[in-house]
Amino acid sequence: MILIHDIENTRYQIYPKTNLFIFLILVGSSLLPRFPFGTLELRISDFISLLVLPLFFVLFGKIVKSKLLKLLFLFYIAIIISTAFGYTFHRVPIVVGDINEIVRMSIPLFILWACNFICIEDIRITIIRFFKVSSPLIAGLSFLQVLIPKTLPLWLLNAYGGKTHVELLITRSSPRIFATGSDPNIGGAILLLFLFFHIISFFLEKRFRNIVWTAIFLFLLGVTSSRTGLAALVFVVFIIIIFYSKIKPGIKILLLCLTFIFLILLWYQSDYVRIGFLLLLKGENRSWLMRIDKFQEAVSLFKRSPLLGWGPAKAIHTRTVDGEYFLLLRRYGLVGLSLFLIFFFKALQKALKIFSDKGIFIKEDRIIAGTFTLYSLAAFILMITNNFFSGYQLVGPYMVLLGFLEKIDLEKQYTSNIDDV
Repeated sequence: MILIHDIENTRYQIYPKTNLFIFLILVGSSLLPRFPFGTLELRISDFISLLVLPLFFVLFGKIVKSKLLKLLFLFYIAIIISTAFGYTFHRVPIVVGDINEIVRMSIPLFILWACNFICIEDIRITIIRFFKVSSPLIAGLSFLQVLIPKTLPLWLLNAYGGKTHVELLITRSSPRIFATGSDPNIGGAILLLFLFFHIISFFLEKRFRNIVWTAIFLFLLGVTSSRTGLAALVFVVFIIIIFYSKIKPGIKILLLCLTFIFLILLWYQSDYVRIGFLLLLKGENRSWLMRIDKFQEAVSLFKRSPLLGWGPAKAIHTRTVDGEYFLLLRRYGLVGLSLFLIFFFKALQKALKIFSDKGIFIKEDRIIAGTFTLYSLAAFILMITNNFFSGYQLVGPYMVLLGFLEKIDLEKQYTSNIDDV
């Protein structure tokens, strides 16, 4: 049972060196490869999230009065109820895979909880250091995949990408890199996160090095040929141009032109992007048609159990849907999907508030809030054809950044209450 603790206690670090574990979650999910663990392949971030953080929860068992944590907890309860409902009323066979899914879906909950017990200065430094340390390492590994994919040790490539993606990387004349992701789409999403960090950093700090990093990660995103990642980037750019009034019209025009030039260059340089888009217009894109079939199957199953879904039901249903919204709808019904969307948009709203309030929050806080905002907007598109929240690798950095934003917002509320008294 989760206990709600007085907000005063959030002003103190409950246990030491927790920021080290948060740093390992960040680099473990975004930078470091998977490691064999019996029949499974896990990341350091998985070990920390599923072993260390639950141990801290058992020892301390208290959290702050966080609305986002409550919403996420309700979503997790919906997952458990949907699973039990499927076993009871749909006679879904019980398999270990379902239990594994329930356990791993607790990762976001434990990360958000743990971030509440780190002093603000420590977690701020941890996040900024993560981006600065990881940027050259992720970029370097990505460039090696571009320049000498056949020379790289096969065990190293297999530790990151799936077998199919590794084979394509070393056999294609114009390979799609997967950076540090398990596939090019996940790798593209990770590169987007770093791209957004350097864009926001330049916007607030005006340092030339951030322009250089922006160009590097933009190029690497193009080499992934991730159509979903590119669509997410274009969506974010248009949202900024249309809705963000603080950017001068001239800068918006320049941003639009640069995006257009980037897409034109990519159109001629990447056969995968160009041919895929042309086939999509003809209705012959095989990748999209396969996703449509899975979406239709998910909707059909949803109609048979619309409120609570079926649970993971891995014994009788396709394990992947290649679309977060349809996957959640099939598994956890309207209740689960609604709770997730409420949580997602509440988190985005909080980040926007912090980023826009330069009178209260310092520059580093606004950089983190801006990065999270753009990453969330991109996730809105990524989740159409990929798994973001339930895909394990991408959710770690998302939850750490959100945990920090929740922490500083609660701290501001506490300070305001003290001032009022």
